[in-house]
Amino acid sequence: MNELWQEVLTNWQNQSQTIQGKIYRLQALSATEFELSKSVLGPCGEKNYHPRIIVTLKDGQPIAESLLDLEVTPILRYDRTHHAETLDQAFQQLLLEFQAVVHD
Repeated sequence: MNELWQEVLTNWQNQSQTIQGKIYRLQALSATEFELSKSVLGPCGEKNYHPRIIVTLKDGQPIAESLLDLEVTPILRYDRTHHAETLDQAFQQLLLEFQAVVHD
């Protein structure tokens, strides 16, 4: 996953792009913390995370720490303490979506 993360980081760091009504963004929150998100526009023009994943770098490895998804019912709020496997799967899936957008 580290290789995929590096590719996405190289292509997306501190960028936001709207593609087919979805807003893809990778924002550095600090030197070791990032927000990776895909948002959709709601009926009133608001941006809803679908999902947003907070990623930290530990020993150079990206670790998904939390997930927020406002487009599902009930709203999803996961943290690493209780949902590590689910977070890792969602992180991998979102990275693949970012990679696919770059290559389309």
